[in-house]
Amino acid sequence: MIRSLFLIYLMIISVFSVLAQELYMPIEYRQAYENGTRASNGTVSEKYFQNRSIYDIKVSVNPDKRLVEGNVQIRYFNNSTHTLKKIVFHSYKDVYWDGMVLKSVVLNDEQVDLKDKRQIRHYGTHYSVYLNEYLTPGDFVDLEIEWSITIPAKVNRDGAYDESSMFVAYWYPEIAVYDDVFGWDKIVFDGRSEFYHDFSDYKISIEIPKEYVVWASSAPINGDEIFPKKIKSRLKEVENSDEKVVIISEDDLEKPLKMKENIWKYEVKNFPDFSFAFSDHYLWESIKHKDQHGTYTLNSAYPEQNENFAMVADLEVEALEIFHSTFPKYPFPFEHFVAFNGETGGGMEFPGMCNNAVRKNASSEGKILTDIDANKLLTVHEMMHMYFPFLMGINEKRYGWLDEGMAEYAEDAFTGVDLESERSRERLARSGNPPPMVETYTIPKSYVVVSYDISSQAFYALRSLLGEQTFDRCLQEFMSRWEYKHPTPYDLFYTFNDVSGKNLNWFWKAWFFDWGYPDVGIVTFEDGVLALENLGSKPIALSIEVSFEDGKQRVMELSPEVWREDLVHQVQIESPDLVTKIVLKTLNGDDAIRDNNYWSK
Repeated sequence: MIRSLFLIYLMIISVFSVLAQELYMPIEYRQAYENGTRASNGTVSEKYFQNRSIYDIKVSVNPDKRLVEGNVQIRYFNNSTHTLKKIVFHSYKDVYWDGMVLKSVVLNDEQVDLKDKRQIRHYGTHYSVYLNEYLTPGDFVDLEIEWSITIPAKVNRDGAYDESSMFVAYWYPEIAVYDDVFGWDKIVFDGRSEFYHDFSDYKISIEIPKEYVVWASSAPINGDEIFPKKIKSRLKEVENSDEKVVIISEDDLEKPLKMKENIWKYEVKNFPDFSFAFSDHYLWESIKHKDQHGTYTLNSAYPEQNENFAMVADLEVEALEIFHSTFPKYPFPFEHFVAFNGETGGGMEFPGMCNNAVRKNASSEGKILTDIDANKLLTVHEMMHMYFPFLMGINEKRYGWLDEGMAEYAEDAFTGVDLESERSRERLARSGNPPPMVETYTIPKSYVVVSYDISSQAFYALRSLLGEQTFDRCLQEFMSRWEYKHPTPYDLFYTFNDVSGKNLNWFWKAWFFDWGYPDVGIVTFEDGVLALENLGSKPIALSIEVSFEDGKQRVMELSPEVWREDLVHQVQIESPDLVTKIVLKTLNGDDAIRDNNYWSK
């Protein structure tokens, strides 16, 4: 009797242990929760803090030399509860041979000796400036830096597309994020893993020869002073129309364009970063879009030989309609947006901008796409990044899946483009792919499959599990809580748990913490019982298509919930003697190995 009671006690304890199972949490995150700067229900804690900067940047651009040089004055505010002994700023262009050249650094009106490692140290793609007087909570420090960069000749995320058309990004000394989990962000940029930005205010002045047009993360505040009469007239036409307007046409380029002034000025607040592009021979189209969320000016700039890019301004409107009415059903965060085309590379996002490749005769995952579908996929993907990571200040260096996975999911699930994935199935099944919670910058070889494929599949499965309305409600609450802040994956996990009213830790663990891949197969079909096994361990949603001798079909759907307790699941099939064929299909997403998805008589 005593032994029986003891066994029952052990069973009860075991059940409660499973129900109360916590997600694995590295010590840095755990300390943030213990210190109260993060809340276990996914809300923003009263003790949460976020530092910020005010930038005043003046640069000149020499297109012939691909040279950007200038001066920046930065006031950095310590809103944390910590006393800071140094200030860290990024020099991302150091990933190239030319790098960022520092000419002078002034700290609180005192010149810094660039050769004295007690005052300043350079490591990889960042500098640390050491403070004589520590920066206490609530105080600020002033930095003034003179520097120059050479715009890369070889295009990766940015660079020179021809002798007079260039995209300029990561071009100024940017103060690194200091957050409550890891302190200073000192992860070295390797050219692949991406970025992490604070939300700051910018005042920017760009001097460039009058023959050039500049497109940037926002519209210039001195457009009336810059633009010649015919361009001003066309921009005014955009304001009063919902049709696309050609601002600079092929006819305009028959003789050199010339602006009225050569200094372009910009002012933005609460921005994560600022980029710009320029050309003396690109076409420019613009369209105004108005809906329940606001008024948006959408632009495209591209070389005339790339005729396909003429469709992109209209696709930007279509993307906004998807975002506002279908997914994520949340206001687009940038009223001014530019799609810039440089003919090479892939696609890359920047605040208020994207830099896209030519999409002509394109294929995706082994399938030939129509030109309009190819451009739609890329446009939706890059514009989705305006939410993730630019509205949600995600640390892409550590968890790039949170922005790339969401953008990939939007592209695959809501554009209406039929993507039959071949190549991705091989990537998904590859044994060397770690789970997404392994920090992105540490897994360069698995970056694509983890950040794009596995994570987008997880969002597919989660929406199937929760249903469209609950999923959307959870995501919108997460965005509302954490917009213009720095959420971690745990803030996403805990918000979904909180808003859905469900303990989803089993799901988060399976998709984001455990090794595996999406693959469910048929084991046996005997006596009307279809035995399925989740061979890859990821909880995916399935449809079971059963064909009968009379030609009829029956389709059953399985929620990812069926894999919560066991990786083996049985389904009862009626009239088993009349069944001729059974086919498993993923409801949304992919199955890494399809050879085990069929049974036939």
